[in-house]
Amino acid sequence: MINKKFSTNFLEAKIRQEIDFREIFRSRLPELSRLETRESFTGSGMKKVRWSEKISAFFHQADKKKITASIIIVMIAAAATVLLLVNNTRRIQHVTLNINARTDIGSITTATPLVYDINGDRRLDIVIGDESGNVHVFDGPSLKKIFQYVSASPVIASPLVYDVNRDGEKEIIAACDNGQIHIINRKGEYLYFSRREFFSEKIYATPAIISRKEMEMIVMCGMGGTVCAIEGRYGLPLWKNSDLKAGHAQIFSSPAVLDINRDGVPDLLIASGNGYISALDSVTGNEIWFLKPGGPFKASICLGNFLSAGSAAALDMEGNLFIIDPEKGSLLLEMKLPAPSQASPAAADVSGGKFDEIAVNNQLGQVMLISPQNRRIIWTFNTSVNNEFKASPIFFDANNDGTPDVIAVSGGGRLYILNGKTGELVTRVLEIGENVTASPVLADINRDGHPDILIAADGGNLAVISIVTSPDTLVTPGQIIVPGFLNNRQRQGNYSR
Repeated sequence: MINKKFSTNFLEAKIRQEIDFREIFRSRLPELSRLETRESFTGSGMKKVRWSEKISAFFHQADKKKITASIIIVMIAAAATVLLLVNNTRRIQHVTLNINARTDIGSITTATPLVYDINGDRRLDIVIGDESGNVHVFDGPSLKKIFQYVSASPVIASPLVYDVNRDGEKEIIAACDNGQIHIINRKGEYLYFSRREFFSEKIYATPAIISRKEMEMIVMCGMGGTVCAIEGRYGLPLWKNSDLKAGHAQIFSSPAVLDINRDGVPDLLIASGNGYISALDSVTGNEIWFLKPGGPFKASICLGNFLSAGSAAALDMEGNLFIIDPEKGSLLLEMKLPAPSQASPAAADVSGGKFDEIAVNNQLGQVMLISPQNRRIIWTFNTSVNNEFKASPIFFDANNDGTPDVIAVSGGGRLYILNGKTGELVTRVLEIGENVTASPVLADINRDGHPDILIAADGGNLAVISIVTSPDTLVTPGQIIVPGFLNNRQRQGNYSR
């Protein structure tokens, strides 16, 4: 607080004698306002302010101009006020969960839906396959069906949306149980499907899209252990490999996509039911390296910055977590967890440090946050017995405290939002009322500024659940946060763009 003896008249006299303080402060205020910022995990615009360099430069100028101590105090007080106003833009939110809408797709589904504006009307659409062989597209805000495409075989894997034929419009890529890939345009019309004489194994995992200079590639993993690639324009065969170490067993998990051999083209990282992990060159289909760290894998590999930049996390069916260096094919860490899990792990920087943390849920009804760097479980949330998790968790800063929170849906249909720092409930548990295998999807489907969790229940019901925050909204209307990631019982990843 400024002493009363520094009256207005005194300050004005000093300013007139030495320098016009108002002009200096006005000229320096834009610089003080240009704060170094870092976007928060939620994309909600959290400001991270660094004042040290600004204040240091400001004092240096003050010394040069011989500004008196009283004027400097006034200036610091004004700067502190600006800082307080900036920091107050992040307010902790009260969070509630409301079921906004439901619809029935009419058939059993365990595939994670996908959110995307398919028809270009600036409204988010929902794409989902079912076990009767249908691909449904719904208008997100109204849940009215736009079209239904009928294939010849169950659509077990989650769909993709990508411009695979480079015609300027996105297509839907649906992988079927009979080994075929169906390419569907935005009107629901069939463009082509892949040739069963080239590849006919059942497909449970969502394919990967590899973008090369000359073409788009679609890579499929079969339940017979074969991995193959077709080009995206006409579905012509490119390569097939049936002799991978990771291929001598069923492949439930979707490939992770990253440039392993640093040739400028993304490669593939695949975990299989025989406990092997293989790295594949996406151009040739040849194996770059293989590793057998543990038991059978059903969960897809999760990429992140764990013990090194660009590392990978794999979770086996025996409850072991492995951190792998994809470039070298070496094992960096092995951790024994309390119980097995079928769902893929999720990664986010919860601690605000150099490396990511990992969220895992398991068959005992537990959700855990793990620090690979410190080789420990940070917290564990216990739900109840007979509450096995099949769906993968996702991250979102629901309460706007600057830390990603964990969203998890149990197999019994209970929705949890857990504080990323403590593992405590952010809001009440929501009972969906049906069994759930598919992982949640997150987007502002109805464009009200509140993110919506989209959940597909096993019986075929779609539920849109709003994360209602007060006093503020956290997202841009229509924002897509988690479009279709991570995984479901068939261990699908999602690589839509």
